[in-house]
Amino acid sequence: MTSVLSDQLLRQRDGLSAQVGNIVARRSDIASETVAFALFADVNPGSHLDGLKVVFQERDRLKRYGLRQEDINAERQRLLKVARRMKTKPEMRTFSDWVQILNVSWSNGNAYYDTQARGTAAADLLATITPEEVNARLSSWLNAPDTLVQFSFPGKAHWPLPMAKTIDALEAAVATAPLAKPQAPRPVTVPTSQNRCGLAVARTAKTSGDAWSE
Repeated sequence: MTSVLSDQLLRQRDGLSAQVGNIVARRSDIASETVAFALFADVNPGSHLDGLKVVFQERDRLKRYGLRQEDINAERQRLLKVARRMKTKPEMRTFSDWVQILNVSWSNGNAYYDTQARGTAAADLLATITPEEVNARLSSWLNAPDTLVQFSFPGKAHWPLPMAKTIDALEAAVATAPLAKPQAPRPVTVPTSQNRCGLAVARTAKTSGDAWSE
């Protein structure tokens, strides 16, 4: 899911304001049954409200439309290929390597599963996952009741933080505003030699500038 979500957010960069450089998603396990999910925006100095608006917009876009079914199925097929290769890959280790890896698993109280077993389990699971289940899991993260807004500043810089009522008003405005569906991937074209030259110039001319995380 994380890979599909990252690709979708990357395609949304074309619609970002000049004050916002990028938006990314991060997920981490806090405990065995607790997950932290966040959206981050990189912004220019003093443009944190612009970044927060983008975060609210992309969060609401995901709530309304979810991840594209075509993207989920494509990622599932990619992972299935990897799992099938794992199913046919034997474990090739020396005796000392086997002792070490089994000792680590035993010390942690975990069973050891070789590459073929993990590939088989992954393939069986991937064969049953549906786009509806993926979007349902994403929706549970996005609609979690315990949410927070975090602002980060570079070094010892000081910037005034917006009032809570300002943040609430911005969130409410985004929630009632129309949002387009997520952008679909653009068709891949093979550039000619002349286009390659222009592409190199464009990349060289583009500057990243300074960015601050939000």
